[in-house]
Amino acid sequence: MEQNLETLQEFELYKNQITTLSENLELIGASLIELGKVKEGLKSLKEAEVGSEILVPMGPDSFINAKVTDTKNVIIGLGSGVSAKKDIDEAIKDMELRITGLEKVRKQSTEKLQFVTKKYEEIAPQIQKIVEKVQNEG
Repeated sequence: MEQNLETLQEFELYKNQITTLSENLELIGASLIELGKVKEGLKSLKEAEVGSEILVPMGPDSFINAKVTDTKNVIIGLGSGVSAKKDIDEAIKDMELRITGLEKVRKQSTEKLQFVTKKYEEIAPQIQKIVEKVQNEG
């Protein structure tokens, strides 16, 4: 009976890990999309002329018109509410590094999810037997 309890706990642990990893992968995907947009925006800004008008996103599907006053420098977030002025080329490289780092994390998380899912699926038949045994006994 104790082995059954351990198997059930292991099964539940794998199930929770699958949920957490899946949610994390969704967040990573969304972050990659956002970073890609920022990178492309920076590239567009680099090609813009001082005084030209651009649309600046204010939220989901909301923009304001703005005039470009500087095509050489931008202010980017560094994390924890801290921002810094950076040369636009440096900012683009920073975005590329962030994207590369997140892609690495996504790959590791995907591999972990595949491993955990395999373990979960291996235990599933044992769980079915335990459930059937309990149902038959009581």
